[in-house]
Amino acid sequence: TKKSKSKKVECGSISFSAEAPKQIEFRTFRHNIAVLKSNIKMDLFLIVKGIPFILILLLFAGLLLIEISDEIDGGIRLAENITNTALMISTIMDRLPFILILIILFYSSELVSRSENSKFDMLENTTPYSQIMVLIAKLISLFSIALIIICVSIVIGCTFQIINANAPIEFGLYFSMLYYLGLPILLISILIIFIQTLIKNKYLGLSVATLTVVLISSGIGDQLGISHPLLRFGDSFKREYFDLNGFGKYTFSFHISMLYNIGLALILIVFTSILWKRNTSVLKSFRRNAFNAIQKVIFILGMLLFIGFGSYLFYKTTIEYPYITQEDQNNWNEQYELNFKKYAPLAQPTVTAVKSKVALFPDENRYEVSGSYELVNNSEKTIDS
Repeated sequence: TKKSKSKKVECGSISFSAEAPKQIEFRTFRHNIAVLKSNIKMDLFLIVKGIPFILILLLFAGLLLIEISDEIDGGIRLAENITNTALMISTIMDRLPFILILIILFYSSELVSRSENSKFDMLENTTPYSQIMVLIAKLISLFSIALIIICVSIVIGCTFQIINANAPIEFGLYFSMLYYLGLPILLISILIIFIQTLIKNKYLGLSVATLTVVLISSGIGDQLGISHPLLRFGDSFKREYFDLNGFGKYTFSFHISMLYNIGLALILIVFTSILWKRNTSVLKSFRRNAFNAIQKVIFILGMLLFIGFGSYLFYKTTIEYPYITQEDQNNWNEQYELNFKKYAPLAQPTVTAVKSKVALFPDENRYEVSGSYELVNNSEKTIDS
């Protein structure tokens, strides 16, 4: 901007400046970054300095200390477990996901409706800034809460290993939790903000978001029968880590599921950006706000990922390998008992010797077993072969 000459006109004890105000450019890249940083700083400051967040951290740290201590202690009959990184991250990844979901749900409503609660929304609506930057700031702030909790759990795990000093600390494994736990929570955060943006009522939106996330993203929904990979969203990785073969081949299916979920998340982000801080109905918001170039690219990419990897999951779980639910497995067990229970009273041979050869292939997640049994009929009855 050009500098203009200024002069002051004095009138009694009051002076007036004739300097022209500087030109301010809005919605430029630099301005959008400033808006993003300002909103992230404000949201995180309000969360982190709050007493509820400090209490949540202390309560979570105490619970995790107890859980890890129980895992290390082998009990009365078993020896104490080695405090290695595998034990630490397996314990954390088993207990942490549902706690993170509850924390994200707790803070999501406050972040989304913070302006309305403080009666600051009218001033925000008259300010020339990009609403998309505010939406991105809310997502980053909400996800940062989960990152803080994950980092605290990493510090606790490392502390246990330093105190016991009987196994090396594998920092790469600890940081892998940022992907195996962090990415699903980021996807869940996008879903929660979308639902609360779609439903204007604060409490109804929170209720619907809670019900949806519990059913399709937590173990509760899995126990209720919602376990098919195509019906799960943001499902965290809960496999145990072993020194022999790590997480095994289960990581590949997790990668595919995450790509499928990322596709849906990108679609939800586009819809959320259109509906964000709307003052009209959903249909009018879509009619008035046409897709811009960036939104079109994100939407097309999301559709490609969602349809492409969704089709792959459908083929693998339905056509190539029919999906077996827990109910199907229970029915098979029941039929097996009914069919072979009649042979229970018959005389059975006794195993007197076993020769076996087991070949392990950790990289291929398989094993081969070959061997022979030596059976002896110790009963007085003839056994029909």
